[in-house]
Amino acid sequence: MKSNNTIAPRQLNKSTINSTTRQLDNSTLLVTGGSGFIGTNFIRYLFEGTDFQGRVINVDKLTYAGNPMNLLDIEKQYGGKAIFSRKPILRIWRS
Repeated sequence: MKSNNTIAPRQLNKSTINSTTRQLDNSTLLVTGGSGFIGTNFIRYLFEGTDFQGRVINVDKLTYAGNPMNLLDIEKQYGGKAIFSRKPILRIWRS
């Protein structure tokens, strides 16, 4: 028997997403694996598809799936707001 207690998913529209990203303004987001397919699209979406004004630190091990060229244009365009590191994560915390 099917339950009628289902909750409708929240509608995500540009207004809702921009409201959420404004709450993150001046925040620094750490994205692991940001040079892969999903991470690249997430970082690109933050900078180009929302009003996000914070910083993104992308840490990627750069295995077969990661390509540092995926975000080269974002790194150039947004300068200090998009930080890309190829160091192992433990070395980042120590520096």
